Amino acid sequence: MQVNSVVGRGRRFKALVSVAFMVGFAGASVGVASELSEQLARRAGLKRAVTALLGTDTEVAVDLAHTTEWLIHVRMPSGAKGLRDLAQQAGLGIDRLVAENGPLDRLPYADNTLDVLIATEAGGEALSDLSLSEILRVLRPEGTAIIGKALQSNGADADPAALKKWASGGRT
Repeated sequence: MQVNSVVGRGRRFKALVSVAFMVGFAGASVGVASELSEQLARRAGLKRAVTALLGTDTEVAVDLAHTTEWLIHVRMPSGAKGLRDLAQQAGLGIDRLVAENGPLDRLPYADNTLDVLIATEAGGEALSDLSLSEILRVLRPEGTAIIGKALQSNGADADPAALKKWASGGRT
């Protein structure tokens, strides 16, 4: 699976374009989510983390909560109740996964709070929904942001030029 992404550590972003996530079962969303979750956790390099997942990638959220020791907070424009129900059915309590509706350009976290911020649906116009200044505000020093578009995620594919422009502080 091909993912175009911007990955950043600390206060600086490095544009990494065409990061390859290899998935054997492109048609099986559970297998895809599991492989993507594994790649995201490996990329972040943390055993425990306070993590924000921005967008509606519910399978990845549930899988990350099951396979890591991270606290996952999902911020999505709508549909949080459905994710909370899914998490409860999967045996995940509020100590593992929290979901709420809200805009993606105003984040509900205190300054320097998040260890990891992930947006797997940041392709096309969805990238303009994310605020670079907000992401930098909420990431702790040496925190990691993984911004990109996984192919199984909703929306248009990520444009490498648009990702670079966004990461340099320009709007898309």
